[in-house]
Amino acid sequence: MQNNQTEITFDAPPQFNFQNFADPPYSYGPNNDPLQYNNQQPTNQPASERNKSMFTLGFYKDLFDVNTDEVINRIKWSMIPYPNVNYLQNYIRNKPDLYGPFWICVTLVFTIAVSSNLAEYLQTAAARNYHWKYDFHAITAAGTVIFCYAWLLPVVWWAILHLYGNEQFKLNLLELLCVYGYCLSIFVPLSVLWVIPVNWIQWTLVALGAVTSGTVLITSVYSAFTPKLYPLLAVALILHIFLAASFILYFFHAPAVSPVMPIYVTPLVRFTNNTGH
Repeated sequence: MQNNQTEITFDAPPQFNFQNFADPPYSYGPNNDPLQYNNQQPTNQPASERNKSMFTLGFYKDLFDVNTDEVINRIKWSMIPYPNVNYLQNYIRNKPDLYGPFWICVTLVFTIAVSSNLAEYLQTAAARNYHWKYDFHAITAAGTVIFCYAWLLPVVWWAILHLYGNEQFKLNLLELLCVYGYCLSIFVPLSVLWVIPVNWIQWTLVALGAVTSGTVLITSVYSAFTPKLYPLLAVALILHIFLAASFILYFFHAPAVSPVMPIYVTPLVRFTNNTGH
């Protein structure tokens, strides 16, 4: 009598790979420094798309190819310095854009122009004989200051870093433009609050905006600076603080209004002696 033996085999349990969806994502650079970023270009795009020439329409189309969630996320984290997180590496470098920075600058120009005129009107409304008029030059002045800061200053930093910056952490011009543009987003809601005619409240909001956005800006780009260029890093922070202070000093500082006092003219009465001599 033969014993029939049945061999039973068990497959190995499947292996599961879990992805961390924590917000914000962590992507550390060399030496495991969370504030530094690596110099590798994003690889989630085909090589044909990453190597487009700047003289083609597709190159500029990609600069504005972002969705609403990406823009909102970049705006949010440009206002909130997150410990041990490099804003450029985690939110910008994978897909830099110019759509957000452009509309942030345009929005900031109009909010400052409208809010500054409204603040001047509220501060001078008590003077009954003061004739208030809208200052259209505020739009021109705000546009010049904001676009020069957000679009010309990054070009200067890029040229300096291209020649003397850290070779291991290269920044391209698009990344600098993107970071500078998004770091101005906090001043959009602050410019509306600057209408409040209380001096200490205005300067508190200036300090809050300059410190938070300035921290995000400096921690994003400092790895590209060599120790010899650290004084220029301090200059970048000072210019950012000066920009925030200039909004109050130029646009929201209402001069003392001297109401027009009415002039009373006393009529001159001339008496004529009609008595004959």
